Amino acid sequence: MNQIKVFINECKAELEKVVWPDKEERFGATWVVIVSVFLLTAIIFLIDHFYLFGLGRLTK
Repeated sequence: MNQIKVFINECKAELEKVVWPDKEERFGATWVVIVSVFLLTAIIFLIDHFYLFGLGRLTK
């Protein structure tokens, strides 16, 4: 039981050392993630449709 308390206290101490991002950094990072996901989705969508188009032309 004592080891659990030591572990929790050490975790708290480490979390106090963390430099948490401010509101502007979180907002900027969120937009980077949203734009990245949108672009990757669009790229995968286009690649998928080009493959389907090519396979459709090959099977006719």
